[in-house]
Amino acid sequence: MVYDVRWGGTSQYQVEPLDEEEIEVWKYKLRRMTISDLVVLQRYTKVGHPVFTVPQLHAEFVECVAALGGITPEAVLAAKLSRGRY
Repeated sequence: MVYDVRWGGTSQYQVEPLDEEEIEVWKYKLRRMTISDLVVLQRYTKVGHPVFTVPQLHAEFVECVAALGGITPEAVLAAKLSRGRY
């Protein structure tokens, strides 16, 4: 169970377990993403997203971000521009 405490709420989200095939699919998707895609994933996903609740996927996310040079201000701006936030 994951608790969403953003905005003062206490909503609960049930996290469905992933099988090994689904984990491998997510790892493949993460490896194919740009830094802007990874920033959007981190910033705009709902609480309980598998990439941030499954330890193997979170480790893969961290590795991908590091391999692409980290989350820089430029990457955040590019992500906001791609989503029409500016």
